[in-house]
Amino acid sequence: MSMELKNRIKLGMGLLLVIAVGLAVYFGFFAAKAPAEIPDLAEHTGTVTVTHGNALLDARMDETDSAKLIELLAHARFSPNEEAQIQDYSGGIRILFADGGEITLLRGEEKVFARAVNAAGETGYYTVSTDVYEQVRLHIYTVFPDGVTFEELQPWWDEYFYIASLTLMDSDFNSAQEIPPESVAKYTLYQMIADGSAEGYLITGQKGSWYQIPYSEFLGRAQYYFADGANVSLKETRYYREEDKSMLFSTAQLPELTGERPAFDDLAENGGYCLVSVHRDLMGVLTAEVYDYNEVGFTEGGVHTRTHYFTMVCGSDGRYRFVSKRSQIIDPAQVSVEGYFLSIGQIGEITPEIEAEFALTQAGILDGNILLYHIQHTASGYQMYLYGVNPRTGGVIRSAEIPEQPESSALLRAEVTADGTGVLVFAEDRVILLDSRLSQVEELVLPEEAQGLEYDCSDDGEQLCYVDDTGLWLLRTEDTEPILLAAHPTQPEGEPEIRLARPRFIQQGSSILTAEIQDGSTLYYTRYDLDELEEKLEEQEDDRRKNQKKDNEDEEVLTGLLEGRRVSIYPGTVITEVSTDDYLVVLYPNRDTEELTGYIAGTVHYFESDATFSFILPDNAEAGPRLILNDRVYYFEQVSQPGEENVVFELKVLELGSAMNRISTGLKVSNAEPRILGADAEGRVLFSFVSPSGSGMGITDPVRQKGTESN
Repeated sequence: MSMELKNRIKLGMGLLLVIAVGLAVYFGFFAAKAPAEIPDLAEHTGTVTVTHGNALLDARMDETDSAKLIELLAHARFSPNEEAQIQDYSGGIRILFADGGEITLLRGEEKVFARAVNAAGETGYYTVSTDVYEQVRLHIYTVFPDGVTFEELQPWWDEYFYIASLTLMDSDFNSAQEIPPESVAKYTLYQMIADGSAEGYLITGQKGSWYQIPYSEFLGRAQYYFADGANVSLKETRYYREEDKSMLFSTAQLPELTGERPAFDDLAENGGYCLVSVHRDLMGVLTAEVYDYNEVGFTEGGVHTRTHYFTMVCGSDGRYRFVSKRSQIIDPAQVSVEGYFLSIGQIGEITPEIEAEFALTQAGILDGNILLYHIQHTASGYQMYLYGVNPRTGGVIRSAEIPEQPESSALLRAEVTADGTGVLVFAEDRVILLDSRLSQVEELVLPEEAQGLEYDCSDDGEQLCYVDDTGLWLLRTEDTEPILLAAHPTQPEGEPEIRLARPRFIQQGSSILTAEIQDGSTLYYTRYDLDELEEKLEEQEDDRRKNQKKDNEDEEVLTGLLEGRRVSIYPGTVITEVSTDDYLVVLYPNRDTEELTGYIAGTVHYFESDATFSFILPDNAEAGPRLILNDRVYYFEQVSQPGEENVVFELKVLELGSAMNRISTGLKVSNAEPRILGADAEGRVLFSFVSPSGSGMGITDPVRQKGTESN
């Protein structure tokens, strides 16, 4: 062989070597010295499974579509790259092969990274052109033009919707920012407990166990689950503590969050919820459909009353985040609401169904907002939740939670002060004073003899009145001892005892109103004017100076210092009793049963003028409770006739006083139980309605005299 031929052979071998190396780089999967033995795409046949953005999202291509995808990858240039090793591939396009190998493509800001794993589990990292990524993505979306509907629902239920069924079902939202912050906080906490990340923040003390999680940590976790920055309102929840910038959650009454989840279609274990479908569209938007079998509380005989539709988007980290939720009532024609009103869905965490079971009560009007409260009795004691509701929008302006009280100190009620700038919270053994922002400013512990149900406190906290076995007492901050204002009335021997009861301060604390009861029946009401007290105290002191006989002195103590004045209301059985600073309203059974069957009687007495007026109201239990506020009685009246297909209630207003005007508002609720929750000074009415076919809440326009009825 000539030297020239040998040189040509060497040159040819060199060229072949260069070509081989080039091909090895160009077809990275054929390179013997590649970072990992990855699937040989040139030889691969069969189907592939594609995952985009989340391990739960997968779809299997048939052999024809799989072959086209493999061809795209086989002709791609994969270049080994160290930067590719530090990427998070959970949000990429993942292609799984039948032999266990896989390739994941991740779109970065400037590059497309690739991670390849062979059947042996060896991994290699590369970059690939943007064109290849777009061709692969386009092919996937061409194969699945309508997105993917998933057959396996249990993974989705376990990962997202089981906890959603515990926290997010009560309200609809058009964006994540509309989700109640309390719901965001609960969902995040439950996920942290479920995945074990909350365990390190568990603390135990004398009053129980708590999760105390730094706010910054909790906010970061909340952003895993909610889009659009919904969690920026977490500081507005009752769980946030500014002093140590943490989120504090009691472990009491938490649901079971660890261990195996119930089956996605197990209604009894899931509280009446069932996941029926999960679908992802071409843009990566996820829609989940959850059936609701609750009727005001789930029973095994429950029916499908509504469907909830969740929308989620996938982030670059592969996690899906909640964006919106809407509910559709099944057979919505059964329930209807006519008239002008603003639909608000719910108040804080209180849905119409919850309110029907644990009623909201209006404490008054605080800084122009409707202040509502409800009391919960938990295993550790009593808790009161207060909500200041904007009467124009229905939004919760501020809320507060009164600390748990021991069993011996039940929380009784909350009242806005007469000037509308503060709140008094009454417990059995104390009075808690709040300012207009619902922050506690003072706590008055009652003397032992005053503790119980029958006492009242003046708005300024300077006076306390109460009833004990002797009679009606007054305790002022300026006095060292309580003053007996009136003893219980004496009765002839053998006659039933008459007692003073239910004392209330009226007319800016200048008088006290009491009921006089006998065998549970209210005979009449008596008021005691404190303007006369100083004169009576001086007379008592003069008598002591004159060394009056002790038996006369004892007689004076037993009878009390003040003589009361009777209020001309004699109800007998009391249905409703409302005592304000200016007037007393009492509702009682109608005595004229022949002419006014189906009605109850009422009387209003004005303290300033000493005037009394009577009226009647429909007696209809299905129409819900009445509200007496600002010289008005708000009530629903059934206006449909017995036997009609639809049961219709109309909101009406009775204006108290000499005219007694009745106003028809035009707001009608059909085939649902209506409830009046509150009203503001301008006559806007906050109401709810509940039925197996649908529920809701709303606020009316201001009620004015656009239509009146005869009394």
